Amino acid sequence: MRQRGLTVLTEVMPERVDELTEYLNSIGQNIRKTSEMSFKDFQTIHFMRWVVLPVAPVVKNPPPQLVLSTNYDGPLDDHLADLVRVGGKGLKKIYGHCKGAPKGNEEEWKRYLRQHRQRNAAFYTGSMGRTVSQVRQEQELWEWMEETASDGEVDRKWGRKQIQEFLKKRLEEEPEFKWTEKIYRRPFLQWGGTGLLLLGLLAFFALIGVGFTWNAWITGAVLLLPVGVIAELWISLRSLEKKDKANFKPSRKDAERIALLNTREDYKVQNQITHLVRVKPGIVRQFWLRFVLGAINLLARTFYNKGNLGGIPSIHYARWVILDGGKRLLFFSNYDGSWESYLGEFVDRAAIGLTGVWSNTEGFPPTNHLIKSGARYSTWFKAWTRAQQIETQVWYSAYPTISVKNINNNTAIRQGIRKNLDEQAAEEWLQRL
Repeated sequence: MRQRGLTVLTEVMPERVDELTEYLNSIGQNIRKTSEMSFKDFQTIHFMRWVVLPVAPVVKNPPPQLVLSTNYDGPLDDHLADLVRVGGKGLKKIYGHCKGAPKGNEEEWKRYLRQHRQRNAAFYTGSMGRTVSQVRQEQELWEWMEETASDGEVDRKWGRKQIQEFLKKRLEEEPEFKWTEKIYRRPFLQWGGTGLLLLGLLAFFALIGVGFTWNAWITGAVLLLPVGVIAELWISLRSLEKKDKANFKPSRKDAERIALLNTREDYKVQNQITHLVRVKPGIVRQFWLRFVLGAINLLARTFYNKGNLGGIPSIHYARWVILDGGKRLLFFSNYDGSWESYLGEFVDRAAIGLTGVWSNTEGFPPTNHLIKSGARYSTWFKAWTRAQQIETQVWYSAYPTISVKNINNNTAIRQGIRKNLDEQAAEEWLQRL
């Protein structure tokens, strides 16, 4: 089943901003016990958050805004039904602070959320194809197997294959794990990437079929036109980079702000970040921002689809959303570990991609040829990230103690338990357990 990201942006009544923020904080600080919404009863949601966005100084008469972000399983309509059915009471109170909120039935609420949906410029999942229920079930399977393998029935003299066969036999005696008989197949890629690849192949074969005729010359000219435009945009980019470097001023650290953000971070296993920054003006920056985000989105669907984004194995879900007609860029991430280690991985392993995106935003460290330098200035990059990070009032995880590595590892364990493994394969399988 495919995983997707929903982003809903609504306008908050100015006089109700403080009241809404306080209400969301009361939910977020008591996420597991709040009576306003039974988060654990959601069937489709992996991660969820509400954030009150600061007003946009790049927009005339900017309204305060509320953003809802969910990472969910399956079709949007099913997810909206789940969201409205389980969260109805809380939704009414939250969006009672927003303009145009419905007061009617579930269909009106679904329509309202759909109408305010924002397009994701780039979206990534670290556990493609795993539903919420599968993540939880496979964690239960791992816990059962670990306990069974340690309960004294396993002879230390047994070979690895014997241990695997013992666990396999015991599993067959447990009706609650009947679901493990269903074979899980990881999706090769998400269909959005498939469509683009097929389109490229069709264009290639169409060119071959044209042959060396006048049509071929016309086709060639049409294809070269975008190349010329891109070359001109690239030259303009280099000029802008030199100007940005000359005018660059490092972001200043705000101890009070950092202390506030720290209260929303470093949970037991997982963590979150909400980041909002202004995009540099001009068509050149708009083009390259969308180009790089499009490339990341395609790679996330076709290449980085096995729990590793540019060398970072700790990201559950991440997305970029372009707001205000291209004037601001919003970033959400759900990840494992501390903020410091997460940003360190960005610098060490994914600086090129991050620089390609955020080099087009204000205050980012100086870049070279779009993807060089930038995030490599780690001190400046971390200070800039903190300066643009905003407080997340409500953040929910359906499985807060399970890391991306655990999720992918549990699936491999589930896949191997019912197979006939040789000694070496059984050894590799037991290493996962």
